[in-house]
Amino acid sequence: IMELFVLLVLAIPYLVIRYFYEEHETPHEKNRQRFRAGLIMLEKKEYEAAHLYFTERLKQEPREASLHLWIGICLFRLGEPIGALASLRQASTYDNTLYETPFFAARCHVRLGETEAALREYDKAVWHSRGEVAEVLRMRGEFLFRNEYYLAARSDWEKAALLGDENAAYYLRRHFNTPIRLRS
Repeated sequence: IMELFVLLVLAIPYLVIRYFYEEHETPHEKNRQRFRAGLIMLEKKEYEAAHLYFTERLKQEPREASLHLWIGICLFRLGEPIGALASLRQASTYDNTLYETPFFAARCHVRLGETEAALREYDKAVWHSRGEVAEVLRMRGEFLFRNEYYLAARSDWEKAALLGDENAAYYLRRHFNTPIRLRS
């Protein structure tokens, strides 16, 4: 019994440390593998086929946030911002931590001319992405610049350029005459 006790005392800290050092996939990351076929269609710009694929999968898993998100992206790409917003809202009800949801919601609001709602959603997207996704920062910067928030736009573009976004670096040079070294 003493040997078993010693073994447990030694094993438990090892298992706890190992657990925290291992990489853990989020449900959304796992779904990227599960629904890879639809994501490939989305990448190939086969939006109608991807929409059909995700909609069929949603019939089996109606509470899957990732599916609602990807349906929203398909609808956005197909030029249906109102339908896209409905799907994105549904995605948020099941998982409000995905940065892509407010990112595409912001883009829908931009298409609909809803400036305040777009800014609110862009802010959420930056927050949920922890400011680590260059495209989100660049796109919010573009939106801010178009709405004459020049200093805020510059700040977003600088962060995006430091993350390696060439378009953000271009915007900095063009609008602020600020050369910036991209992270390689």
